[in-house]
Amino acid sequence: MNQAQEEHILKQVLNLPKATIKGYGKIDKLGWVFQIESSEKESICTHCGQKSNKLHQNYWYLVKDLKICGENTYLKINRRQWKCYSCKKPF
Repeated sequence: MNQAQEEHILKQVLNLPKATIKGYGKIDKLGWVFQIESSEKESICTHCGQKSNKLHQNYWYLVKDLKICGENTYLKINRRQWKCYSCKKPF
């Protein structure tokens, strides 16, 4: 199985159609950890409604998800913050 097929299966199992799986692994005494980030290249400003593709900063979060095959599952999520070209506010 190649990497693209593997990622497609993992996206279906995790139900994350708009995400890219950057990596995964099993950590002893913790469980499975999947590193994911959005595949979207732009977002709509929550202040003025304009589209922006200017990345302001990244935050990484570790979120516990449902168990897979009895094993704990965690999602390491890249939560990006954007900056609007129009109103200059981060969102």
